[in-house]
Amino acid sequence: PALWAPSRATGSTPRAAPRERRPAPSCANSPRLVIDEGAARGWVQNDSGQRQHINTRGKRVTSSWLGATEGNRYWFDDKGVMVFGKWARIEGKWYYFGAGGKLAVSTAIDGYAVGEGGNKQHIFPRGCIRQLSHESFS
Repeated sequence: PALWAPSRATGSTPRAAPRERRPAPSCANSPRLVIDEGAARGWVQNDSGQRQHINTRGKRVTSSWLGATEGNRYWFDDKGVMVFGKWARIEGKWYYFGAGGKLAVSTAIDGYAVGEGGNKQHIFPRGCIRQLSHESFS
């Protein structure tokens, strides 16, 4: 027999009996999950949504490059946050990092040529390319 069949007398569907409300469980005495930051390895995302990388010793990569090959390199600032979507001045040279954080190479960004090593260059009207020093942006 159907549990929700229309009533023949009134043509309406009977309503279910109201459920008994139970109080929410208390977490006061529940065990808490504690994550050891040293146990994390590789790519992680912090509470602010920023990408970080944890090395094999369990430490954040800071003020350093990650990646062995050109074009697959990432830079982490002094707080260990991956730089992305902007130009960054590193060791006196300018580099551009895309939305995913990958170093831009052999392309043009904002009217500047980006060399094979990822550093910013400028194209002059005659077509020659000259690498810009950090003094050019001071």
